Amino acid sequence: MKIAETRISKKNTTAVPSAVRKALNLKAGDVIEWHVEGEKIVVKKKLR
Repeated sequence: MKIAETRISKKNTTAVPSAVRKALNLKAGDVIEWHVEGEKIVVKKKLR
C-alpha cells in the first residue's frame, strides 16, 4: 500500500514523509532499517 513518495536529492538524500513517520511512530533519533527485496525497498523502524 503506497502512502507517500519522495524524491532523492542531488546529494542522494530523502526525507521520511509525515505519513510514514506517523504510521511507524518515528521520532527524532530513531533508527530505521532499509531492506531491498527484489525491486522493492522496505523501510522498518529498528526495534531496540
